[in-house]
Amino acid sequence: MTVAIEIGHWESDTVIGCNHTGIVVTHVDKASKYLLAGLAKNKTMEEINRVTVKLFEPVKSTFRKTMTFDNGRELCGYEKLSERMNTPMD
Repeated sequence: MTVAIEIGHWESDTVIGCNHTGIVVTHVDKASKYLLAGLAKNKTMEEINRVTVKLFEPVKSTFRKTMTFDNGRELCGYEKLSERMNTPMD
């Protein structure tokens, strides 16, 4: 098992509420376990990307080295997000 020791490598996911009543977008730094979380209006790629960009606004670019997403359909637009945030994504 590889342990991340460098800050700036993020794991991203979405959490869907009971009866699909809410969507939380989460990003956790692998090394520090720092959490960014925000509410999304819906589960579209555009909305998830909008929330992600907003969450990372206060994060310096030196702490945005890579982002890894799960396989959810709402996270399939990571190429556009990668360009917009200038951050490599898996």
